[in-house]
Amino acid sequence: MSENPSSVARIGGHPIHPMIIPFPIGLWVFSLVADVIYLWRGNPVWKEYIAFYTLLAGLIGAAAAAVPGGKPFSQARPGPG
Repeated sequence: MSENPSSVARIGGHPIHPMIIPFPIGLWVFSLVADVIYLWRGNPVWKEYIAFYTLLAGLIGAAAAAVPGGKPFSQARPGPG
């Protein structure tokens, strides 16, 4: 039985996908925080600019992280069980 494939996209021998994925997650969490601050304080800059652009940057970062992580995911085989 063959092992699940590892990422072929690497920098210095380290896979790129695990290096990139914390950024979209952090941006999405901060977008949620910005929405909560908007609801608490009522300042529209939190909703119209900060929350929107951090959400957008998170989506772009997730797409960038999906590129090096997509090939190993598509070749992975389910384990026993």
